[in-house]
Amino acid sequence: MKIQVPYHSQFLEVKDYEWNIRSCTGACTAMTLEFFTGKKLDILGFMKKADEEGGYSRLNGMSHDYLISFFESNGLKSWRYKSEATKDVLDTVEPIVESLQKGNPVIVSINKYILEQKKFHTVLVIGYEENDQGEVTHFYYHEPEATVAKVEGDSAVGGEGRKCDIETFKKFWRGRAVFVGK
Repeated sequence: MKIQVPYHSQFLEVKDYEWNIRSCTGACTAMTLEFFTGKKLDILGFMKKADEEGGYSRLNGMSHDYLISFFESNGLKSWRYKSEATKDVLDTVEPIVESLQKGNPVIVSINKYILEQKKFHTVLVIGYEENDQGEVTHFYYHEPEATVAKVEGDSAVGGEGRKCDIETFKKFWRGRAVFVGK
């Protein structure tokens, strides 16, 4: 199953180089907000406002609590799972699958490796595939860090509707997610 969520690219839509490399969460927020409300988000304006208000750090990225407040201020429900035992880190993908089953995309935080560097990154999970036993085998996601939305016939190019096997997802997922619903 795949939810039809509008796609936004941090590189195509944020022309300011200082900010386009830092706007993955802004692009995921724009996709999510437009999906639920039809509202268009100025990604650069959102990122600068988050920076000014302490919701964004150049060291750690976007605060999930800031995102939750933003979505709630736009009339949506938003949350993340909190647990003292796991230090707010989910140890299962089940909440993501349950959210998708309700028709709600999920913003997830991943580790992205570029040569020897590791950085935090966010993508928007929009669907999943199951095998014959009903086990989730793949997630579909929008990758905001792309210079084209889609290239017909080549699913490895472009950021819209990419597909990732569940084991690779678990390997790079930081166990953190922001859930949004009506």
